[in-house]
Parts: sequence; structure tokens; C-alpha cells
Amino acid sequence: MKRTRIIIGLLVGISLYLAAPAAADENDLYWDPGEDCMYCQLPDLSPSGVDINCTSDLVLPYVSSGYAVGDDFILDEGGKITDIHLWASWKDDILPNMNPTGEPIYNASYVAFNLSICTDDPVGPNGYSQPSQCVWTTVVNLWDLYGQSVTGACRLYEDQLQEGFMNPVPPYNYVFPGDTKCYQYDFYIPPEDAFTASADTVYWLVVQAEPLDHLADFGWKTSGAHWNDYAVGMMAPMPGTWTLINRSEHTYDMAFVITPEPASLGLLTLGAFAVFRRRK
Repeated sequence: MKRTRIIIGLLVGISLYLAAPAAADENDLYWDPGEDCMYCQLPDLSPSGVDINCTSDLVLPYVSSGYAVGDDFILDEGGKITDIHLWASWKDDILPNMNPTGEPIYNASYVAFNLSICTDDPVGPNGYSQPSQCVWTTVVNLWDLYGQSVTGACRLYEDQLQEGFMNPVPPYNYVFPGDTKCYQYDFYIPPEDAFTASADTVYWLVVQAEPLDHLADFGWKTSGAHWNDYAVGMMAPMPGTWTLINRSEHTYDMAFVITPEPASLGLLTLGAFAVFRRRK
């Protein structure tokens, strides 16, 4: 009995030890401007910023209905891509409803993602570059991370905005204002599951989002920064044809950041749940 009490005491002590740093280092779950990054395109939060619909009905690579959006990137130094961060909004600020049969419970984390990394086709069939072969993909259910190797977090990044929302292919159905709030989504991939990128090689990040409430529309936010070629979109059925996102002679780049592998102890406890909070 004494030995049992000692073992229980040790287990409780270990649990408290792990829980305390997670609470203290909660901010380490989120990337902030000014921190290290391997590739960085920050969101355009001005009225010229647009949220581009990449809502999908079934998050499987290139077989779902709905939309997919991709943008190209390059890393000066090769290595494993273990951290991906992106910014987005919900059309008309309507978040997924977790309780459609009762009192509504709205939550920006109630969404699953298909994240893909593809090689580059520098000319494409229509004279602009586009994703070619998909070399890495993962599906992340942000609301139920239990049993998943990839973890994630979500927070309200900024509000009181005035931005447009549109589809990634013609007719774009552009609306303004389309939303007023920007959310940040952070994804952490274990090194053993991460894609190893070569230095000075062009890749594409392709994003599809499946709200677990299909009445909500997810828009990947554009960036004011530009590198190489512009973002492209695709509509079901997939695989389909990539289309340059070009509304009234406006082309776009997408808001995302790729960062070095985090060392925060707080991430050890992230695998069981998604975190949603407002940026301080």
C-alpha cells in the first residue's frame, strides 16, 4: 500500500510538472511577427485584403468537392517543415456551429484541414506556374486532435477589420465587406512526419478547410507581400484545373509563415486538444 501511494504521488507530481509549463508558456503555441521564420508572408489587414474561399466538403487531397487554394514559397536553407502558420476569416463572421440542434455554440476551431506541399510547375498549361506533384499531405481535425500526430491551435488575431471575401475561381462572387475578424491557425508537425524541403527549391502550400458545420465558409487571407508567382485556385471535381486568381486584374499572394521547429515544453500537452484564445 505504501509503495502504491508513492507511485501515485509520483504520477501526480509529474502531471503537475507537465501542466504548469503548458499554462505558463501558452503564448508559445502561437507564432508572432518578429519571431524566427524560414518563410514569411504576413496577412494584409487593410481594406485591400481579401479572404479567398478554400472551403471543402471532404478533406482528402484533390478528391474533395469545394475549393482548394495554393501559393508558392522557397526556403533559403533546406530542412524539415515542422511548423506552418496561416491566417483566415469566416464569411460574414459566421463561425462553425458546434451544436446545430440546440443553442448555437460557435467556435473557429471547429474545422478540419488538408495541408499539402507540392512541387512546382513553372509554366503550367496556361502560361503561369502552379502546383505539380503532391509530395506531402496531412489531414488535421483541429477540434479533435486526439490520436493525431499533427497538433494545432487557433486564436483571434485581429478584429474590427473591413475586408472582402471571394471564391478562388470565376465568377469570384466578391463581396465587401465580407468579414471583420482575422484568425490565426498554427500547425505543428512531428519531425518524423514532416516533409524535408530542399534549399532554393520552389514548392507550393495547398490549403483546403472543411468546417464541421457546412454552413460556414472559410477564407484564407491574402498577404501584401509578394514572391515569385501568384496564388492559384481550383474547384471541384478534383483533381481539376488550377486557375490563376485574377479578379479585375488583381492577383494575390496568401498569408502564411513557415518557422523552425519549436522547443516549447508547452507543446507536449497540445496533442489532446485544440486551443482557442484571443491574441493579447
